[in-house]
Amino acid sequence: MNPSIVQRIAWLAAITLVVASGALALARRDAGGSHRNIPGSVRVPESGSGYYTARAAPYGPTRSHHRTACGEIVVLAGSAL
Repeated sequence: MNPSIVQRIAWLAAITLVVASGALALARRDAGGSHRNIPGSVRVPESGSGYYTARAAPYGPTRSHHRTACGEIVVLAGSAL
């Protein structure tokens, strides 16, 4: 084997080891973070309940689709179909 190729492989292995250890150090540092600084909930002023409303269905309510895929009734603006 050519000595320059061996030297190139050694340098690439050393660089890979440094980068991998740096990535592991960053991942470990972020994984142990404190969860005490999570902000609390914020009331939505435009809604009566204080929450955003959304429809959890793969399709809009029609006469043939009164329920979601899991069997729940699709609700629009507080009234059931």
